[in-house]
Amino acid sequence: MLLSESVEIAVILIHADPTADDLAIHRDLRNCGVDEATSVRLVQFVPIVFTRFLYRESEVQFAADYVVRGPDGQPFARRPVVSEPVYQEGWGHCERAAANGAEEDYFATIAARSGGYRALQELIGQGLDLAGIITSPPIMFV
Repeated sequence: MLLSESVEIAVILIHADPTADDLAIHRDLRNCGVDEATSVRLVQFVPIVFTRFLYRESEVQFAADYVVRGPDGQPFARRPVVSEPVYQEGWGHCERAAANGAEEDYFATIAARSGGYRALQELIGQGLDLAGIITSPPIMFV
């Protein structure tokens, strides 16, 4: 299965049940034929992509890297977010969706699964301006 197809499936599944937990989305992806490793990456990165795309024109400075933690919970690597193939494919999906007229809700439904999105929403709710906000790197577990 092409990665672009896997991203499309993830987006469809999340839109179909925005309240599903990560394990349910992972299971549903696997049931749709997405391999184990890709399924995990989709659950981790698609909400991050949608958050960053949604706030792409804000002055939020998103962390360039993400931190990888091992089974023991200890960080062992930092990697550029934009080098992740799921991120790249997800960004392309967002660009195509926006070009086809997708509204903010289309992106927010998926972005809402991201801790970064929730943190930004909390700041907005407090009346704070996002200009100059610098995010911490996402944490990924292997």
